[in-house]
Amino acid sequence: MPQDPHHDHEDMDEVIAAKLDEHVRAGTEHLENGDDEAALKSFEAALDLLDEPKDMWVAATWLYASIANIHFEAGRWQEARDNFTAASNAPAGLSNAYIQLRRGQAEFELGNMEAAAHHLLFAHMRGPKGLLEDQDPKYHDLVTRAQAEYEQRAAAENA
Repeated sequence: MPQDPHHDHEDMDEVIAAKLDEHVRAGTEHLENGDDEAALKSFEAALDLLDEPKDMWVAATWLYASIANIHFEAGRWQEARDNFTAASNAPAGLSNAYIQLRRGQAEFELGNMEAAAHHLLFAHMRGPKGLLEDQDPKYHDLVTRAQAEYEQRAAAENA
């Protein structure tokens, strides 16, 4: 899932930006070669280069999301949720349907159904059509129930 996190480099030291690019390229190459753990190390090294607060950088959004996705694919739900949460707090992360989808799925796997429903419903409503179609049906079922509950509450408030 790495995207181009480079468009905020104009505010970054050139040497740091070059090192960041190097780590992102290496991480992407590791992912393409199926070496998720090496990719994880590369993305974490890139994230370590960002000045604090890290969540002010556009690059942080994609680095946290990439790190989170590796944890998600490995079934490390807590690490996935924590990194998707960090990605949500970085620029444009909260409005990103993919990040919210995966954050909701991690919450689901951790048994946090209210949080899961919130993030999955957001992803369903704000994301591209069919975002949940190729996902496990359990997530779609939760969204369907959450949407019905939301509509019932809205109807009761308007009655």
